[in-house]
Amino acid sequence: MKKKLLMIFLVVCVGMASLAWAGLLQQRLKVVLARKSAAGPNDFVFTVTTVLADTFTPPIYTGGTYDFTIDCGGGTGGGEVTSYDDPSRVCNYAEPATYTITIAGTIIGWRFNDGGDKLLMRDIISWGPLKLGNQAKYFKGCTNLTVSATDVLDLTGITTLLEMFEVTGLTSVPSINDWDFSSVTILTSMFENATSFDQDLGVWDISNVTAATKFLDGVTLSTSNYDSLLIGWEANSHQNNVIFHGGNSKYSAGTATTARAALETDGWTITDGGQE
Repeated sequence: MKKKLLMIFLVVCVGMASLAWAGLLQQRLKVVLARKSAAGPNDFVFTVTTVLADTFTPPIYTGGTYDFTIDCGGGTGGGEVTSYDDPSRVCNYAEPATYTITIAGTIIGWRFNDGGDKLLMRDIISWGPLKLGNQAKYFKGCTNLTVSATDVLDLTGITTLLEMFEVTGLTSVPSINDWDFSSVTILTSMFENATSFDQDLGVWDISNVTAATKFLDGVTLSTSNYDSLLIGWEANSHQNNVIFHGGNSKYSAGTATTARAALETDGWTITDGGQE
């Protein structure tokens, strides 16, 4: 009788332990699935296009701050990343295709600087938690880059946007006029040679900008967009004695011409395509 009771007790204990483990596994699975399916405006989401078998490594660097999960969107690799050289940061792809990568968590420090997997970058769908760091040249060389993201990139603490979008394929950045440029001092070469770019930038807060050399060098804004830039930047608070390059953009007679002349009176040196 005692043996029979002991056997029943052991069976019950094993059953309860199994249920407990099953519950823990189910909770863990829910967490993993949530991380893989919760891409949205709170995540940094972008696409890459691979050629043959390939890998993509985010351009994070020593000195940055990282505590994020990366979902490679169909490839292998990815997972928890807590340092710039964490092996989990690498996504591996067996076939050529376009893949959507999702980064959720803390990511401070992003810089291609014309290197790494710059040519694999395609479309930025959501900026999410991305903070660039402050080392410039963030997307330089990403020739195939487009931006469809409508959320706002966090520029807190950023003073330089040097050569940020020195890429040829970029046409516009949908939310850029909602970015907070108030801490930025350097716009030098921000869109240099972005030959397809054409957007109204007239509402920017340029109150602390001291350098905009080659800002639009190689770029031709439409006359209406360039007019808006000159009129808006002159009307807004601005520093004196700024060197500014408007590319090949032309301005119209009237208000834009008056605004340009007023900036020159404030010591600005302006290079552009001249009056239309």
